[in-house]
Amino acid sequence: MNFADKLKKLRKMNSMTQEEVAQRLGLSRSTIAGYESGIKGRQPSREGLAAFAKLYGVTLDYLVNDEIINIDISPCSSLSKDEERLLNDYRNLSLAARELVREQICTLEKYNIKYKEQQLP
Repeated sequence: MNFADKLKKLRKMNSMTQEEVAQRLGLSRSTIAGYESGIKGRQPSREGLAAFAKLYGVTLDYLVNDEIINIDISPCSSLSKDEERLLNDYRNLSLAARELVREQICTLEKYNIKYKEQQLP
């Protein structure tokens, strides 16, 4: 699967419009459409590729390498309803907000480790 097809597939799997993707990445809708159409081999910069990978939760290798076609990017069916809701909420956040969530998770993990250490006899 080529880059353009992957972008379109990932956008649809995340139930997003080209306009929504454009807003999240600070691009125009026509730029997103150009990437998805594959006209003239159009691709974003390295920073743009990284932003797409982060937005869709895939690796850069997956986006740019045509050989990698057997990666399962469908949602995990073993998620609870609460986990699915949290994942969907996370996917709807801006890139900046996602970074804040990651920072909060790191803080909570540190707190959890300290809490567990205090509970040990």
